[in-house]
Amino acid sequence: MYYQNTYQTMPYSSSYGIPYSYTAYGSSDAKSQKTDNTVPFKTPSNEMTPVTIDLVKKQLKDRLDSMKELHKTNRQQHEKHLQSRVDSTRAIERLEGSSGGIGERYKFLQEMRGYVQDLLECFSEKVPLINELESAIHQLYKQRASRLVQRRQDDIKDESSEFSSHSNKALMAPNLDSFGRDRALYQEHAKRRIAERESLLSTREQTGKMADHLEGLSSDDEETSTDITNFNLEKDRISKESSKVFEDVLESFYSIDCIKSQFEAWRSKYYTSYKDAYIGLCLPKLFNPLIRLQLLTWTPLEAKCRDFENMLWFESLLFYGCEEREQEKDDVDVALLPTIVEKVILPKLTVIAENISECRK
Repeated sequence: MYYQNTYQTMPYSSSYGIPYSYTAYGSSDAKSQKTDNTVPFKTPSNEMTPVTIDLVKKQLKDRLDSMKELHKTNRQQHEKHLQSRVDSTRAIERLEGSSGGIGERYKFLQEMRGYVQDLLECFSEKVPLINELESAIHQLYKQRASRLVQRRQDDIKDESSEFSSHSNKALMAPNLDSFGRDRALYQEHAKRRIAERESLLSTREQTGKMADHLEGLSSDDEETSTDITNFNLEKDRISKESSKVFEDVLESFYSIDCIKSQFEAWRSKYYTSYKDAYIGLCLPKLFNPLIRLQLLTWTPLEAKCRDFENMLWFESLLFYGCEEREQEKDDVDVALLPTIVEKVILPKLTVIAENISECRK
């Protein structure tokens, strides 16, 4: 309100730089004074370049060329992005189409890895039991062979002693035989063996086996009933024990057919990885304990022995790896059965020849 009243009391000329009059506020003799802090207004000078039509046309043309170049560049980038999008779409479709097979192969190989690990753990526990049973049956046959050999030697000594006793009675001591043995004790054992031989002879005559018996060459029917009973009981015990080896195991871990089907599926689906893993070289060793268990009581020197070519394991593995597709020259699965015969059958025959074959002498 103070300034408003003051502005109203100002003379009209004071707003245009005319000296003020302070008579309304001061003494009457105050003189008007001129302000020295006024800034004079300068009129700007016109120094711009003159604009012509040619200049405008040139600037517009330059601008148009610049925009065309930019448009060309953007268009090329757009086409490049479109092509990249098409390539990416095709790559996605290709990968989606192929990822399914890779996923299935990975899943299958992981399952096979777990199956093989479990199978090896199972065998690491069961193979020692199979070895014990195999040693027991070999020992049983070896004892039988030793007993028969000893019996044959005793029979020959009895016959020799009987013939020599007639010609050397005067030269021998009264209580010793021709071999220097106690006569009474030896005669007691000899009488028992003679009774057994006569019993066996009578048995052959009753059963009609006299024509098949070769005196001095065959001894498979020269066992006493007690020895035969004990031998059969022990053999049956071993057979029963062998049937219980895998009783606590799933069939897929002891059946040759189940194990074979697992590796056949691997071979037919992913032969490259099957070959790279050298499965063909591992199969004979993998089937070794299972085949030995089936051959536990197999003795080819017996008259009624079953041919191993008629056994289940042989028939199961006979056509392993024989698919419809063309086989490679270096396919080791073709030699699966020959390798098993070499690694399983021949060692067993060697043991039989060294320890058991005396029972046929």
